[in-house]
Amino acid sequence: MVLHLLRVLFRYIQQLLSWSRSNLKKLWGDVGKRKRSSHEFDSSPYVAELQYKDRDLDFRMPLTKAEAVVYNEAKQAYENIKNSVTDSRTHDHWLARKYLSLHDYFSREIERHAQKRKSDTIAAEKTIYFCEAQIEYAPVAVRAFADDPMTEALPAHLGYETLYTIRAEQGEYGEAKHIALTAWKQGWEGDWQAKAERMDQSMSMRQAYTNQGKKG
Repeated sequence: MVLHLLRVLFRYIQQLLSWSRSNLKKLWGDVGKRKRSSHEFDSSPYVAELQYKDRDLDFRMPLTKAEAVVYNEAKQAYENIKNSVTDSRTHDHWLARKYLSLHDYFSREIERHAQKRKSDTIAAEKTIYFCEAQIEYAPVAVRAFADDPMTEALPAHLGYETLYTIRAEQGEYGEAKHIALTAWKQGWEGDWQAKAERMDQSMSMRQAYTNQGKKG
């Protein structure tokens, strides 16, 4: 009797696991399995991987559950438009919005945490985390904005702007300069060349101060 119950329970668990895998596959669609663990402060592990291939760009990025939900909601919105509207420009716009949904999500998270970053250590860490996530995602965002018929040029990039400010405040002028030059090269709106030059000036002033101290 006990053995029979164990066999029934085992079959039930197998069915449950099979159902879970099937439904996760339906939920994520073209989003695959996670590749790395979560950040130490994030209670949600990476649950999926975004895969984007377009011409010369082959991009992969792990997503948390919240990020995957944002992406899949945008994907469903695109599918609804594609099935209900015949205008090709509208299709292209909503296809771009599908990928830009994550870019926008990272901006919202940066704004939310940056407000408290100077008084809250966790908020400061999360600000940097989402800045780096948005910067990592920038190649896809650049392509999506370019493919959107309703967008004329790249807008400002909050991740680059905020992380540049943070690194400059920390005295990491070389890193801040690299951020500015990368944003400038990608074409994001902003006075990136001037920002890079300011970091050169800061590094020169610090070096001069250091040399003066050695002479003294």
